[in-house]
Amino acid sequence: MNLTSTISGPEMRASNADCPSCGSQWTSILGPIPSSIMFAGRLLDEPIIGGTLYRCNRCHFGFRFPRLGKQELDALYREGQDNTWSTNEPLSRNDWNIARLWINQHLEFGRILDVGCFDGGFLTSLDQKYDKYGVEIHPEAAKHAVERGVNIIASDLTQLPKVDNAYDVVTSFDVIEHVGNPREFLYHLASRTNDKGAIIVSTGNLDSRAWRFMGSRYWYCTIPEHISFVSPRWFMMVAPELNLRVINKIYYSHEKATSLVKFAQLIKNLSYRLSPSFAGWLRSHGMAGRLPVSTHPELKETPPSWITAQDHILVVLRKK
Repeated sequence: MNLTSTISGPEMRASNADCPSCGSQWTSILGPIPSSIMFAGRLLDEPIIGGTLYRCNRCHFGFRFPRLGKQELDALYREGQDNTWSTNEPLSRNDWNIARLWINQHLEFGRILDVGCFDGGFLTSLDQKYDKYGVEIHPEAAKHAVERGVNIIASDLTQLPKVDNAYDVVTSFDVIEHVGNPREFLYHLASRTNDKGAIIVSTGNLDSRAWRFMGSRYWYCTIPEHISFVSPRWFMMVAPELNLRVINKIYYSHEKATSLVKFAQLIKNLSYRLSPSFAGWLRSHGMAGRLPVSTHPELKETPPSWITAQDHILVVLRKK
């Protein structure tokens, strides 16, 4: 959904693949990531090279390397399509439904900040008894959020007013995978949460069975704006270091679908996993998607999507 590239990380021309989260040099290569020609819903003139998927053996963090730097990413985000992360059907978002239920059960009234709120879809789905604040980098999306009653207080998390402990709940849906240093990102979320408040984060789960099966060719990590990949193990290790505790972990699929759609996506990914070269041959002959493989042969390796897999996680944290 959201697109706040907020924390600076290693630039694309960095000279090593140390862990951006904990700084460890003990990292392992999981495999090459296919190139992509889409970014934030926009078709690019030239593909973005996928790089390599690494995983830290200390904190279990996954990351793309090399990768674009923050300034380049921010420029691409601002040029993205207005409706890339928006939705007119809030009830269709599993993570929003989970978060909304948790907030309704645990917060009678208060201030809620959504980091990477885009057009304010989640915030406007909440009850009117809550005061709603947002952070959003896309100018048109931020404008739409304001029109819907959201108080946009910054375009970037690092530009937030220096007010600690200001919010009862801080949410961030599908954002942490966009930032260079997720540990620092989580620290900033916590610094804006009051002592009795909560932080709610949703993202892809690097430890999901579907991801482990597909490896570095999994659809989720081939999206070029996704540069950082976390898991329950990462949250459990990092939380105590930030004086936080994980109080809930909920696994879910990004989208609801019929059994037939789920089966079709399973078969497509299984076929691709068994023979990526055959999938590439189909693409080169115009029989699998509309990617411009004739001018950009590297796009033949693009994997099929698997948005019905249970490959996402929502984590609720509190301060110790």
